[in-house]
Amino acid sequence: MDINTQLNESSAAKLSHLQQMTNQNLEEILQQAIDLYYQQFQTQSKTPIEILKDNGFVGCIQAESDLSANYKPLVQRLVQERNDHR
Repeated sequence: MDINTQLNESSAAKLSHLQQMTNQNLEEILQQAIDLYYQQFQTQSKTPIEILKDNGFVGCIQAESDLSANYKPLVQRLVQERNDHR
């Protein structure tokens, strides 16, 4: 796709700086900028559980399947066991 646009001085200076710092051409910089911008919208449209799964937080420990409903007795038992070993 061909794109024809005018940049203001500030944006043109930023683009020039990016080209100098990365040694990339205009096409490469624009493709990366579009990818990053697109990823922001993809992340915004995800549910909290999807974000947690994507980042490895879901399923990262092994525990009883009913842990969320029965965590208090489990914690009490662990504390008691720890105190018994002292």
